[in-house]
Amino acid sequence: MATRTRSGSPPVTAGAALAMRRRRRIDLLPYALVLPLAVFIVALALIPAAVTIVQSFFRVQELNPPTVFSYYQPGYEVPGTKLLGPAFGILSTTTTLRRANNINTLVYTGVSSNTSPTAASPDRPRGTSIDISNLEALAGNPVDVVNALDAQLLHGTMNAQMRTSIATALNTINDANVTTRNQKRARAAVYLVATSSQYDIQR
Repeated sequence: MATRTRSGSPPVTAGAALAMRRRRRIDLLPYALVLPLAVFIVALALIPAAVTIVQSFFRVQELNPPTVFSYYQPGYEVPGTKLLGPAFGILSTTTTLRRANNINTLVYTGVSSNTSPTAASPDRPRGTSIDISNLEALAGNPVDVVNALDAQLLHGTMNAQMRTSIATALNTINDANVTTRNQKRARAAVYLVATSSQYDIQR
Protein backbone atom coordinates (compact mmCIF):
# COMPACT_ATOMS: atom_id res chain seq x y z
CA MET A 1 0.00 0.00 0.00
CA ALA A 2 1.39 3.39 -1.03
CA THR A 3 0.62 6.75 0.51
CA ARG A 4 0.02 10.02 -1.28
CA THR A 5 2.94 12.39 -1.73
CA ARG A 6 3.52 15.84 -3.13
CA SER A 7 3.28 16.27 -6.87
CA GLY A 8 6.32 14.87 -8.62
CA SER A 9 7.53 12.79 -5.67
CA PRO A 10 7.58 9.01 -5.77
CA PRO A 11 4.97 7.26 -3.62
CA VAL A 12 5.95 6.27 -0.10
CA THR A 13 4.91 2.92 1.23
CA ALA A 14 3.43 2.47 4.70
CA GLY A 15 6.53 0.60 5.80
CA ALA A 16 8.80 3.42 4.69
CA ALA A 17 6.64 5.98 6.46
CA LEU A 18 6.81 3.94 9.69
CA ALA A 19 10.60 3.69 9.37
CA MET A 20 10.85 7.45 8.96
CA ARG A 21 8.81 8.04 12.14
CA ARG A 22 11.03 5.65 14.08
CA ARG A 23 14.11 7.42 12.77
CA ARG A 24 12.78 10.77 13.97
CA ARG A 25 12.19 9.29 17.45
CA ILE A 26 15.75 7.95 17.54
CA ASP A 27 17.09 11.36 16.46
CA LEU A 28 15.30 12.99 19.44
CA LEU A 29 16.62 10.44 21.93
CA PRO A 30 19.96 12.25 22.63
CA TYR A 31 18.05 15.43 23.47
CA ALA A 32 15.76 13.53 25.83
CA LEU A 33 18.80 12.08 27.61
CA VAL A 34 20.79 15.33 27.78
CA LEU A 35 17.95 17.62 28.92
CA PRO A 36 17.59 16.19 32.47
CA LEU A 37 21.37 16.33 32.89
CA ALA A 38 21.43 19.97 31.78
CA VAL A 39 18.63 20.84 34.21
CA PHE A 40 20.53 19.07 37.00
CA ILE A 41 23.73 21.02 36.26
CA VAL A 42 21.88 24.35 36.22
CA ALA A 43 20.21 23.46 39.53
CA LEU A 44 23.60 22.71 41.10
CA ALA A 45 24.85 26.09 39.96
CA LEU A 46 21.84 27.89 41.45
CA ILE A 47 21.70 26.07 44.81
CA PRO A 48 24.63 27.95 46.44
CA ALA A 49 23.10 31.28 45.48
CA ALA A 50 19.73 30.22 46.86
CA VAL A 51 21.30 29.03 50.11
CA THR A 52 23.18 32.32 50.46
CA ILE A 53 19.95 34.28 49.97
CA VAL A 54 18.11 32.21 52.59
CA GLN A 55 20.99 32.46 55.07
CA SER A 56 21.26 36.20 54.61
CA PHE A 57 17.50 36.54 55.16
CA PHE A 58 17.52 34.68 58.48
CA ARG A 59 20.86 35.99 59.71
CA VAL A 60 20.66 39.20 61.71
CA GLN A 61 23.66 41.53 61.50
CA GLU A 62 24.21 44.83 63.24
CA LEU A 63 24.28 47.78 60.85
CA ASN A 64 22.71 45.65 58.13
CA PRO A 65 18.95 45.21 58.70
CA PRO A 66 17.35 42.66 56.36
CA THR A 67 14.36 44.82 55.36
CA VAL A 68 13.16 48.41 55.41
CA PHE A 69 11.35 47.48 58.65
CA SER A 70 14.76 47.11 60.32
CA TYR A 71 15.17 43.95 62.39
CA TYR A 72 11.60 43.50 63.58
CA GLN A 73 8.44 42.11 62.04
CA PRO A 74 5.64 44.28 63.52
CA GLY A 75 3.09 41.47 63.53
CA TYR A 76 5.18 38.89 65.42
CA GLU A 77 3.40 37.31 68.39
CA VAL A 78 5.22 35.96 71.46
CA PRO A 79 4.99 32.14 71.25
CA GLY A 80 2.18 30.73 73.37
CA THR A 81 0.42 34.07 73.70
CA LYS A 82 -1.58 36.53 71.64
CA LEU A 83 0.71 39.39 72.62
CA LEU A 84 2.58 41.33 69.98
CA GLY A 85 6.32 41.24 70.67
CA PRO A 86 8.30 42.18 67.55
CA ALA A 87 11.67 42.06 69.31
CA PHE A 88 11.11 38.45 70.36
CA GLY A 89 11.03 37.47 66.70
CA ILE A 90 14.81 37.85 66.36
CA LEU A 91 15.91 37.03 69.90
CA SER A 92 16.97 33.44 70.47
CA THR A 93 19.84 31.60 72.14
CA THR A 94 21.81 31.69 68.90
CA THR A 95 21.21 35.36 68.07
CA THR A 96 21.86 36.42 71.67
CA LEU A 97 25.30 34.78 71.67
CA ARG A 98 26.12 36.12 68.20
CA ARG A 99 25.09 39.61 69.27
CA ALA A 100 27.25 39.44 72.41
CA ASN A 101 30.23 38.42 70.28
CA ASN A 102 29.61 41.31 67.88
CA ILE A 103 29.41 43.79 70.76
CA ASN A 104 32.64 42.38 72.20
CA THR A 105 34.32 43.05 68.85
CA LEU A 106 32.94 46.59 68.63
CA VAL A 107 33.99 47.46 72.19
CA TYR A 108 37.43 45.86 72.38
CA THR A 109 38.84 45.83 68.86
CA GLY A 110 36.48 47.61 66.47
CA VAL A 111 35.41 46.15 63.13
CA SER A 112 38.27 45.90 60.65
CA SER A 113 37.69 45.96 56.90
CA ASN A 114 37.58 42.72 54.91
CA THR A 115 40.03 43.08 52.03
CA SER A 116 38.78 39.91 50.30
CA PRO A 117 34.98 39.90 50.67
CA THR A 118 32.97 36.87 49.58
CA ALA A 119 29.29 35.93 49.72
CA ALA A 120 29.91 33.94 52.91
CA SER A 121 32.12 36.67 54.42
CA PRO A 122 31.00 40.04 53.05
CA ASP A 123 32.74 43.33 53.68
CA ARG A 124 31.95 45.23 56.85
CA PRO A 125 31.76 48.97 57.53
CA ARG A 126 35.35 50.18 57.64
CA GLY A 127 36.70 51.37 60.98
CA THR A 128 33.47 50.88 62.96
CA SER A 129 34.17 51.26 66.67
CA ILE A 130 32.72 52.85 69.79
CA ASP A 131 34.06 56.14 71.14
CA ILE A 132 34.24 55.69 74.92
CA SER A 133 36.46 58.67 75.73
CA ASN A 134 33.62 60.35 77.67
CA LEU A 135 33.22 57.22 79.81
CA GLU A 136 36.97 56.93 80.39
CA ALA A 137 36.88 60.44 81.83
CA LEU A 138 34.27 59.26 84.36
CA ALA A 139 35.84 55.90 85.15
CA GLY A 140 37.57 57.12 88.34
CA ASN A 141 34.15 56.63 89.92
CA PRO A 142 32.37 53.53 88.51
CA VAL A 143 28.99 54.80 89.68
CA ASP A 144 29.35 57.80 87.33
CA VAL A 145 30.02 55.43 84.41
CA VAL A 146 26.96 53.37 85.29
CA ASN A 147 24.80 56.49 85.51
CA ALA A 148 26.01 57.71 82.12
CA LEU A 149 25.26 54.38 80.41
CA ASP A 150 21.90 54.17 82.15
CA ALA A 151 20.95 57.49 80.60
CA GLN A 152 22.47 56.82 77.16
CA LEU A 153 21.45 53.20 76.58
CA LEU A 154 18.55 52.45 78.94
CA HIS A 155 16.83 55.84 79.20
CA GLY A 156 17.13 55.77 82.99
CA THR A 157 15.42 52.38 83.45
CA MET A 158 18.38 50.36 84.85
CA ASN A 159 17.26 48.47 87.95
CA ALA A 160 19.13 48.67 91.26
CA GLN A 161 20.48 45.11 91.12
CA MET A 162 22.02 45.61 87.68
CA ARG A 163 23.46 48.98 88.73
CA THR A 164 25.12 47.48 91.81
CA SER A 165 26.47 44.44 89.94
CA ILE A 166 28.15 46.56 87.23
CA ALA A 167 29.63 49.05 89.68
CA THR A 168 31.04 46.19 91.77
CA ALA A 169 32.59 44.58 88.67
CA LEU A 170 34.21 47.87 87.64
CA ASN A 171 35.68 48.39 91.10
CA THR A 172 37.64 45.14 90.72
CA ILE A 173 39.60 46.66 87.81
CA ASN A 174 42.49 48.44 89.50
CA ASP A 175 45.46 48.68 87.15
CA ALA A 176 48.36 50.76 88.45
CA ASN A 177 48.25 52.84 85.26
CA VAL A 178 45.22 55.10 85.63
CA THR A 179 44.73 55.54 81.86
CA THR A 180 44.72 51.79 81.32
CA ARG A 181 42.42 51.28 84.29
CA ASN A 182 39.90 53.82 83.07
CA GLN A 183 39.91 52.39 79.55
CA LYS A 184 39.30 48.88 80.86
CA ARG A 185 36.52 50.06 83.15
CA ALA A 186 34.78 51.97 80.37
CA ARG A 187 34.97 49.04 77.97
CA ALA A 188 33.73 46.54 80.54
CA ALA A 189 30.83 48.79 81.47
CA VAL A 190 29.71 49.23 77.86
CA TYR A 191 29.95 45.49 77.23
CA LEU A 192 27.97 44.56 80.37
CA VAL A 193 25.17 47.03 79.66
CA ALA A 194 24.94 46.38 75.92
CA THR A 195 24.74 42.60 76.40
CA SER A 196 22.27 42.73 79.28
CA SER A 197 18.71 41.45 78.98
CA GLN A 198 17.41 44.91 79.85
CA TYR A 199 19.17 46.36 76.83
CA ASP A 200 18.26 43.44 74.51
CA ILE A 201 14.57 44.15 75.00
CA GLN A 202 13.79 47.52 76.52
CA ARG A 203 10.45 48.01 78.19
